[in-house]
Parts: sequence; C-alpha cells; structure tokens
Amino acid sequence: MSINTHSVATKQCNGDKKYLLSGNIVPHQWYKRFCDEDGNPDLVSITNLADVLAWYRNGTSDQYGDNSPKFIGNSLCVSYDYFENKFGFRKDRVRRSFVRLEEQSVLKRTVKNIELAQGIRVNRIFITLDPEFFNSCFSDSRLDIRVGRDLSSNDFHVNSPMSPYSSNSTPSLHKCNHHISNKNKIKKDRSMIYASNKAQSESSFLEKNLILEEKNNNALALQNLFDTNNKLSSDNQSSFNQVKNQSICAKPRNLKDFYPLNATDCSQLQSLSGRDFSLNAMNEILSDMSKRLTDRLFNSRKGFLSYMSTALRYEMRDAVKTSNENFKIKANQSSEESRAEEIENYLTEIEYSAQVSPEWHLKKKLACVLEAAKAYNLLKAYISIAIEGDIAKIYLHKAVQLSQRELEQVLSQVKATHEKFENGEYNPIQKIEFIMQNVANKNKSSDKTKQNMQQLPNTLWGRVRSSLIGIYGEAIDTSWFSKLEATEDKKEKEINLKASSEFIKDWIERNYEQAIEQTAGAMGIRIRGFEC
Repeated sequence: MSINTHSVATKQCNGDKKYLLSGNIVPHQWYKRFCDEDGNPDLVSITNLADVLAWYRNGTSDQYGDNSPKFIGNSLCVSYDYFENKFGFRKDRVRRSFVRLEEQSVLKRTVKNIELAQGIRVNRIFITLDPEFFNSCFSDSRLDIRVGRDLSSNDFHVNSPMSPYSSNSTPSLHKCNHHISNKNKIKKDRSMIYASNKAQSESSFLEKNLILEEKNNNALALQNLFDTNNKLSSDNQSSFNQVKNQSICAKPRNLKDFYPLNATDCSQLQSLSGRDFSLNAMNEILSDMSKRLTDRLFNSRKGFLSYMSTALRYEMRDAVKTSNENFKIKANQSSEESRAEEIENYLTEIEYSAQVSPEWHLKKKLACVLEAAKAYNLLKAYISIAIEGDIAKIYLHKAVQLSQRELEQVLSQVKATHEKFENGEYNPIQKIEFIMQNVANKNKSSDKTKQNMQQLPNTLWGRVRSSLIGIYGEAIDTSWFSKLEATEDKKEKEINLKASSEFIKDWIERNYEQAIEQTAGAMGIRIRGFEC
C-alpha cells in the first residue's frame, strides 16, 4: 500500500530501504471504547484484541510452536499460554480480558478440552470475532475521504477464513495525514487585506502608522505593568499571610482527613522517608492506618507529612512489590471487593486444576462459561453427577437459581464431557435435572432411616451422624463420616474428631466440615478439633 507523505524522516527511511518493526495496529477509537472501571484504556484487552484481529487479517503461522493459533472454521483456536508468552500477561488477566470483550459483544469465546498428538488433553479457547465489529475496523476507499484513491486491489488482503466478513469494496486502514495548523497568532491591521502590493511599495504611510500604533500600545502596556507591580507589592504581604494561615488547620485533624494523598504529597514523602512507595501504595497504607490509629491528631499538613514519612520509613512492606496499581490491603477492601476476589481466586483454582476426569473437565468448563457469581454458587453447591439414560442428574448441597440460557449452557457442557459410546451405540444426553441432596434423602422411606439411626451408638457423635445421614444419605456416611473416630467430653458437650488418613481429613474439611459444625451446633454440641 503506497502512502504519500511529506515527512523528511520518512523519505530518508525509504531511501535507505528501512522498514517498520512488526506489530499489531490498534484503531484510535479502541482507547475510548474499551476502558476499565476508572475510565482508563483497558490495555490488556486492547492488546489481546489487536493480536486476534491481526490473525484474522493476515492468517496464521507455526512460528509459536504448539501454542501457535489455528483457524477451525471461522474460530481462532488459541491458548492462554500463547498470550502469556507473547505479551507477559498473567493467565488470569488474559481470561478476564476476554470475558470483558465477550460482554461487549465484540467476540464469542468457547473453551474446549482437546487432545494433542502426544496423547495429553489441554484446554483451548475458540474465539469468533463478530462480523460487524471486524468490518468496522477498516475503511472503504470509495466512501472515506481519509483513504487515498491510489489504492489498488492488491494493496490489502485478508488471508484468513474471515473472507466472508469483508465487504465487496477494498478495505483499508485509515491514513494519518492530519497536519497541525500553524496559524499566525499576531493580529494584523485589517487594512492590510485591502492594500495593494503597489500601494505598499510606493508609500510608507501605512508602515509609519503601524509603527506609531505599536509604540502607543507599548507605552500603555508599560504603564499598566507599573501599576500592577505597585498593587502586587502592597498585597504581597497579605497574600503571604493568607497562604501561611491556610497551612495551619483551624482545628486538629486526624489521619483520614488527609486521605487521599496527591502526587505532590507522594513526591515529598518519598524524599523525606527515603522509600520509593507509589502513590497507590501510600494511599492504601494511609487508609489502613486511619482505621486503626484514630487518636492521631495534627495541627498542620507539615506535621502530618513528618509523621507519615516516619511511618513509611519503618514500613515492613516492600516498596517494589507494592508498586503495582492493583495492590490492595485486605483491611481496606469493601465486602463487595472481598467477595469478588474470593470468587475470582476460586474459579482460577478450578480452571487450572491438574485433575483430568470428565467431572473435573465439566467443572472447568462451567467456571469459564457461566457468569462468575453464578459459576461460583453452582460449583460450591456441586456434589456429584450421575447419567441415567438420557438424563444427567446433578446433585447439589443447596438450590441455585439459573436462567433458561444458563441451563442451556450447563447442558451443552455436560454433553461435551459426559456423552459417550456404549456397546457400539451413541447415548446422547437430552436434559439435566438438579437434585438437592437433602430433599432427595427426605423422600426415602422412614423405616430405612429409623433402622440406620438405630444402628448408630447413642453418643454425641452418633446423634450428629444421624442428622448428617438425614441430609447426605447413608452412602456418604459410610464413605466418609464412619471413617472418623470421635473423642467426646459429655460434660462440656464437646467432640474431638480424628481421621484415619490425611486424604480423608482433607476431603471432609473441604466438603463437609461446615455442615458438621452447623449440625452439631444446632444440637448444642461443639466440634473442638479435627486432626489426623
């Protein structure tokens, strides 16, 4: 594509046959369209989206080995490892960026577990760009005046499976030929417009008038400057006193009154303390201190800065590790922020788990596909799944509210992980059922429940186990609760539990510890300890 330019540097580079380094093109409007919660450009999402768009424009290659993106139909098959290795972003940040882009209907994302040539199975994301968004990234040379008319059909090609997305006209990136207007800022006499060149050359009348007017203006300006200086000298002392009084507080202020710090405060505190804490880290530390040290009072900002510099000098946190703009002190987080962090950490742990069973593949898919809060609630309540004919029964600890669209998403993931061939026949899954374990157990015959309760010893732990059987059923009790040995203090109504192995202890702590404590607490019994 030829681009006309008058830049001397560009001409020199072209003469020396120099070329630009490789990289992706980011349309200007993206920096305003894709922003974070603070209104700043979401650079992680913009960078990842520009890379995906580049593959759609230019086609794929094998230069990144096993992590090289591949086109399957109209979808780009790629891994999070690819973006991590290429741009240095953490996998969780890459995943969140694509979730945000999907929420803006820019692309669609599907996570699938595929088998590689080595026989191992890995997760891959299938990204499909929205056709309208793809076409909006280019300009039509016949319609956009900013695109030159010297383009030929060979100037630009879209060598990818996205060719159906391109229009019949030749698409082109915008040229940046906008020049800065160098307007003359000096006001000229309007009579100059009407004075002919001949009159200006034969007569000096106009020139003399302009010089005289300029002298008069200069004399007036000098007089105004002299008067202004006299006024400033008389007001100087009063202004100084006013600024001095402003630096002294009308009444003592505490730490929270100085929050947040500004860039000037940050620079002064770095100089006074000798520590290179960032502005964000200083504000986090100040917010934490203001909640704990409510008795610190200051009569001036200078006194506050002196106190804060001493606190930063002996601060145990590392200035380099806290320089990240996302650094937060947990004590400063709101309940909503803590909840969001807990959900994100849990889903990340699920997604990058080393487990490879179909049940774990289902959990990983649900963590990626569903909205974060819904995925967290469903996976926390999840117990097990059983396939009976064409029905997938999912057992839960508690009820979870899902919309019709979310139910369809869960069904599609169950199909992807649990449909299989048996005896040469393919058994499709048609629907799913959510079964609350405590409700299912209540439907069991009362005679069988009474019989199981009579078999348990009449002890504190026996009573707790009887209630747990009513909630989880006899199978769970036989598999897990019966493996615990109880030491009881009947006088204090306390139980100390001991597991027969570390595996059993970890499993019960992860899945049933809270239910055991709540069931025992309802009977006035306290679980004192849990050991192996």
